[in-house]
Amino acid sequence: MSARADANPARVARLRRWRRRLTLLALTVLFCVLAIEGGLWLLDRYPPLPRHYPGECQNRSHPTFEADAELGWRTRPGLDVLLEDESGDGTKVRYLGDRHGRRTGPDRAAETATRRILLAGDSFVWAASVAWEDGLAGRLEAHFADTRVENVAQPGFGLDQVVLSVERHILDPKPDLIVVGIYPHDVDRCLTSFRADLGFNKPTFVLRDGELAPMTAADRPGPLWRLVEDHSRLLGLWRRAQRNVGFNHGIGHW
Repeated sequence: MSARADANPARVARLRRWRRRLTLLALTVLFCVLAIEGGLWLLDRYPPLPRHYPGECQNRSHPTFEADAELGWRTRPGLDVLLEDESGDGTKVRYLGDRHGRRTGPDRAAETATRRILLAGDSFVWAASVAWEDGLAGRLEAHFADTRVENVAQPGFGLDQVVLSVERHILDPKPDLIVVGIYPHDVDRCLTSFRADLGFNKPTFVLRDGELAPMTAADRPGPLWRLVEDHSRLLGLWRRAQRNVGFNHGIGHW
């Protein structure tokens, strides 16, 4: 007992010194994080990048699109509307939707066309702010008289929705060619379960044991991490850095 009592004071002193050092280190890191966070707010840089999770939001009504249980949303079937383009000069573009909720044109290739091309992607392939005949689908049909082009792209689609849209239409009948247009932000869109500007929920996936699985309400983060996601500009900076390094150098999960 006396030997242990003689040895304990030195050991206890060392432990106390290490505790003080670790506490000081943790406080220093916390102070630096808060200082950077405060600086980003003062400079109004790198706003937070909040994400939505399944079951958090309700679909809203939209004049051009409607909810789709499998894909998230689609062009309203039978749509025929004139909308101003993005030039701001008052030019209007006519948008037509077929019975399947796909954008179409006034002059389509005959149903007896011998070839079928399937287009998938986001607003670039859908041809937002562009007349049908000036978009990719319209130009292909004009150039190849024996070809029918079916455009299953939709504005705002993420890469996950693009894949699902191809899988839905790939066998009705099987196309001769599938063209997929991918824009970098399509990857970002895979990370959220709600498209706020359109007002629709969308499918979202997570990796479980190396396989993609639908994200559910059980995958929502805890309240503390959600608070950080919704309000931290430092986290917004970190996520932008991850994306840029991944896109430009092929490093990380991007």
